[in-house]
Formats: sequence, structure tokens, C-alpha cells
Amino acid sequence: MRITDTLSSERYGKDVSGEDVTRIMAAEITKVLGPVAKPLQLDLSHKPHVILVVGVNGTGKTTTIGKLAAKLSGAGLKVMLAAGDTFRAAAIEQLKIWAERTKSDIVSSKLGADAAGLAYEAFEQARLKKATC
Repeated sequence: MRITDTLSSERYGKDVSGEDVTRIMAAEITKVLGPVAKPLQLDLSHKPHVILVVGVNGTGKTTTIGKLAAKLSGAGLKVMLAAGDTFRAAAIEQLKIWAERTKSDIVSSKLGADAAGLAYEAFEQARLKKATC
């Protein structure tokens, strides 16, 4: 609401270009998230180190997971991905593509599978395969 309110107050009744919206929203998002942003720090004494990614549909979770996998595997860490979104076939397929790209292992199941059971299986597989993350 804060972000959209700022956009409305700065541009109400005026022509708004896409660039204006992008600039104003980027500035407001930075104001909101800047104070709470923290760098990702991995405690590699705990293996596997689990990174749980949660969010609403369409916000870039799968792409973010893929980019994290690329960065971590590029740093020499052994990565395992878990396709925990068992309600969207496309998400499972997208994560499989990221696993191939990053040469990461992946644990997935069929559409509609129990997500908690899949998470447990992924953790056990990561331990067995000595994955870092």
C-alpha cells in the first residue's frame, strides 16, 4: 500500500510513463526493503544447509532458486534442489531445467504429492549425497 500510495501521490492526475512507474516503484521498494535486507550467509558447518524459498505465485521464486544454485555450484558447493511446489507442474519442470543448467541434483515428485514428505526426502537425499546446500 505504501508503494502504491507514493505512486498515486506523486503522479495523481498526470500522465504516467512506464519509466516513471518503474523509477518510483524501485525507489519505494528500496526504502521498504533496504532497512531489513541482509546478505545471505551460509553456515557450512551444518550440512546440508537448507535454504527455504517461500512466496506467492509469479514472484520469481523458481528463477531465484536457479540463480542461487548457479552461484553456489559455481563457488564449488554441491547443491541439491527440491521441487516442493507440488501443485504446479510448470514449477517442477522449470526447477528441473535449472538443476540441469547448474549441474545440481534434484528431488521431485508427481503433481499433487505431499510437499512436506518431499522436503523430508530431499533433506535425506542431500545428507546421503553429502550436498552442501
